[in-house]
Amino acid sequence: MRGDMPENLRRLLAEIRLVSPPLPRFERAADESAAAWRARIAAARDDADMHALAHREAVDRAASRLFGATARELLPAVPDNLRQSEVQVTAADRRVVDVSVTAPARPSGAVVVRLHGGGFWMGGGRAARLLDRSLIEQLAATCGATVLNVDYRLAPEHPIPAAMDDVHDVLEAVRHGELGEDLDPRRIALIGTSSGANIAAAAALADLGVDDPIAGLVLIVSSLRLDVPPASMHDDPAAWEERRGQLLGYLGEISPKDPRASPALSPSLGALPPVHAVVARHDEIADGGGELCARVKMAGGVAEEHVYEMTHTVAAPHVEAAWVRGVTDFVGKVLG
Repeated sequence: MRGDMPENLRRLLAEIRLVSPPLPRFERAADESAAAWRARIAAARDDADMHALAHREAVDRAASRLFGATARELLPAVPDNLRQSEVQVTAADRRVVDVSVTAPARPSGAVVVRLHGGGFWMGGGRAARLLDRSLIEQLAATCGATVLNVDYRLAPEHPIPAAMDDVHDVLEAVRHGELGEDLDPRRIALIGTSSGANIAAAAALADLGVDDPIAGLVLIVSSLRLDVPPASMHDDPAAWEERRGQLLGYLGEISPKDPRASPALSPSLGALPPVHAVVARHDEIADGGGELCARVKMAGGVAEEHVYEMTHTVAAPHVEAAWVRGVTDFVGKVLG
């Protein structure tokens, strides 16, 4: 954490005393059956998801006590007629991708494909729907967009490129009208948070050259370099070693320098659609959003870095509301 952290953020962090559960051992032990390994990872994932939801609730309770409002209460009111549904996208290999849909009563045709965070290994399912509920609802209500929350496959059971393939399948389903003729394939924005931002950037790079290209890319507290420790871990080798152990489950046989793993290193960044990056000034977990934006602009593309006084998962309510409004303004602009 930086010494120049604002007082309101310090006060908020001091109110949140939850202890994160330990990361599981991602590799399968020599004497561990495949079924036992999967069950162990699934149990740890459930614990991590429950902690993430409890942390979100703790942030909101502390915000109400300290500042009199949560971020959700500072944002425009959301109508009660947003439509919620669940759909499945079937890939060519008969694999099924689960997608949670949030749509306004009168969709504009605009589409947001949204990827949750969670260190590549957790954060899906119910957690994905609830942790960023305010952002999802604002995108649907303010932009008139149909938000497709993709429950992509998770590591370590499914390393690279599984999650990217799931995103590709959802994008293709939109383009081929498989999710409804009212979704406009020319008006798709791709949004990712944390590890989901990594997958979103990699998927956007893999998507270059299609007939109906992505209109905009939003990267929130991004983890875009898996080959080097984030700035916050430069002086904490133990934390980086733990992080590297977790990342190996996602990387599989892929080098961390491969652009599929570290999109900020791609030679094709200048061809990306307009990028809007939300960067936490006091991010203790991830970085790369600013670096990617700088490289995009150097390559002739369009990218804007927006830095906020927050950590990876905690912001004062007025700060959280500000970055959510910034994202919806950008999405509304690029989707028209």
